[in-house]
Amino acid sequence: MKQRQILSLGIEGRLLEHLKEWATEWRVWLRELQQIDACRNLAEQGDALVTLLRLGRDLEKELLLVRDLASRFPRSRIVVIGDVDNPMLMSLAMDLGASLVFHPPMAIPWLRHALERFLVSEESP
Repeated sequence: MKQRQILSLGIEGRLLEHLKEWATEWRVWLRELQQIDACRNLAEQGDALVTLLRLGRDLEKELLLVRDLASRFPRSRIVVIGDVDNPMLMSLAMDLGASLVFHPPMAIPWLRHALERFLVSEESP
């Protein structure tokens, strides 16, 4: 059985540290990525349970990635994290296929809870 993995694109700082702790607790491989192409290539291998994507560096490419992953891998979860509270941008991310969208003020426990729910639902028949 392959180890469950979460792709993390553009996540940094305090949030990344919390995610690392959480991944260790839940025995999940957190793959830290900084390049969209690397994220796309790993997602195409089909082993990712969740892709975490922080918006803000290149919105056009990031939103295209959301759309592509959602259409090609409908069972995979995409969680978008915005840098600012921008309801229109967050709504667009949902329309393009994001499973969840967080924006400031984002509570880290909410993200952890969502990831745990995704893992539990993956284990269910």
